[in-house]
Amino acid sequence: MSISKPMKAEQAGKYFTREDYYLGGAEEGNARWCGSGAEALGLEGAVSEEEFRALCRGEDPAGKRIVKHKRFREKGVLVEAHRAGNDCTFSAPKPVSLAYAAGVEGIKEAHDASVLSVLEHLEQHYCHYRTPGGIRNGGMVAAKFDHATSRNFDPQLHSHVLVMNAVETREGGWKAIETKAIFQDQKSLGLLYRQALARELSARGIEIAITDRSLMYFDLAGISPRLVEQFSSRRREIEEQVGLWKAEGKFPGVPHARLYEMATLETRDPKHQMDREDLVRSFERGFQSCGTSLERVRREVEEARLPFLAREREPLEPAARAVELAARELTAREAVLDRARLLDQAVRVSGGRHGIRELDAAIDGEAGGVLRL
Repeated sequence: MSISKPMKAEQAGKYFTREDYYLGGAEEGNARWCGSGAEALGLEGAVSEEEFRALCRGEDPAGKRIVKHKRFREKGVLVEAHRAGNDCTFSAPKPVSLAYAAGVEGIKEAHDASVLSVLEHLEQHYCHYRTPGGIRNGGMVAAKFDHATSRNFDPQLHSHVLVMNAVETREGGWKAIETKAIFQDQKSLGLLYRQALARELSARGIEIAITDRSLMYFDLAGISPRLVEQFSSRRREIEEQVGLWKAEGKFPGVPHARLYEMATLETRDPKHQMDREDLVRSFERGFQSCGTSLERVRREVEEARLPFLAREREPLEPAARAVELAARELTAREAVLDRARLLDQAVRVSGGRHGIRELDAAIDGEAGGVLRL
């Protein structure tokens, strides 16, 4: 998962000016409200542009301001402005995106379930606001927008979740969100997304093969490395830009991860439109250049479902056991257990076999767990 810097209201409005034809544009279900704070405002289901823009201005759907605007001086003049929120982006591994492009059933549903499970966790542990007594947690307001292509029109299933700058307090009021912890743990939240996705895909009979357990990267049976390389032009652009800067000796001392973030912005072009028919033809040409087709890949992945589901597996140990082993490994080298680090380690132990809610419950001691943090 990646998170953007705070966005202004006019920047956030771009979500309603760009259309992803592969997902059917503005079809119902591709943009939805999330969070208990949204429910408190009567916002459920599909996101409407009018309601969305009101929240971006710090107002409820009726136009009443619920979050105070920030005052600051700009060129000597006192002005008021409102930060709309932060864009948290969840991007599926390329093999998953390719399976979705090929029409494999259940891919989008697995992605959606995974994103929502991370958002549930985020609301419970990261939806912070400031009080005189310190940081507290409240109800989240978020709008989720789904897309299926990269800016280069490669298959890339992803969701932009605008976490609004409005938190429902425990007293029923509203405060600005404090996002420091989200920025701090964004890599952990991305790890949780891939953990949830691995579990959701496996439950739907789609076989995965973990390639890097520390980061929960995985491949899909039926999706060749050649296909992944064929449709990874956006990644190559970013890597080439980083390589160019390093060759020129630019930005010495800047961490590698930060260079990738900078290169992402540097190489970003506005998303142009392409109609669905042209997009499908483009995908088909790419698949054919790798010696296969959209239909063949779909059929091969689908036909592997029943044998995979029928395969005998080792009994699944409870999530509490994964947390216990993770805690044991961490306490051998760390004096204090941080919840995010413990979850990271529990994910590595679990390897996609437990849901986020199960691991959270084990940490909280609600499922025969060993710890309560």
